[in-house]
Amino acid sequence: MTRRASRARSVLAAAALVLLAGLCLTGCSGRDDDAARERHPVPKADASTASREATPSASAMTDPHVGAALERLRAASRAAHVAGATRMTGSSSTAGERGTVRATGDLRSGAWEATVRAPRTRLEVRSRYNTTWVHADRTFWLRSGYTPASARAGARGWVLMERSAGDRLRDQLDPGRVLGRAAALRPADVARVRADEDRYEVVLDDDSGARTTFVVTRRGTPVLRSVRLRGEGVRADFDLRLLREPVVVATPRPDEVVRP
Repeated sequence: MTRRASRARSVLAAAALVLLAGLCLTGCSGRDDDAARERHPVPKADASTASREATPSASAMTDPHVGAALERLRAASRAAHVAGATRMTGSSSTAGERGTVRATGDLRSGAWEATVRAPRTRLEVRSRYNTTWVHADRTFWLRSGYTPASARAGARGWVLMERSAGDRLRDQLDPGRVLGRAAALRPADVARVRADEDRYEVVLDDDSGARTTFVVTRRGTPVLRSVRLRGEGVRADFDLRLLREPVVVATPRPDEVVRP
């Protein structure tokens, strides 16, 4: 394994600790299993590919609300793209650590930015034109496997991420990706739907016992209100809201970009 590939894996591992439950929303660990995957990334499973292999539960097949709820999720994604931008905020905890996330995405250009805070560390991410930069403190880079000297260098500016690492951070933090996965769900992915007077709760269970719930409005403007995750030792709650004002994601200046 090259030093660069090893570092990319380490950064993703540290991001997993900081982002906490955000990884589980996409079913992606954020880590490569070996150097070959770093050189030849395999396609990441998303809701659309998983649904072709999943076996629908009997309750989902007979639940009269499944079709209507999934259509509302698709409509919510379309409404968000018309609005132009979405903000996702929330918190998650695992192994006794609690973190917060604030992410904003421009759904038309695909640009997004996020701030993640966890005990003793903070992470900022900017992404434009499929290029991702990370600004983090020394603690984050140390947890990523950097030497003390490299960690100090990384903390002085924005670190340009390799494409694979940037893609996975986007999977975990870009509100547009969350909307896209919700819109791509099919009946085979759904364990059950809870229907209240004003909302649907679309529940997904996976083999590990983790449960993800998408909450979408049932009446009026279709809006994906929140995403919840419950698993062994993991709890996460993220709220989404549409933004009418433009979102501007600034590209770091060349003199702000460092290569630790």
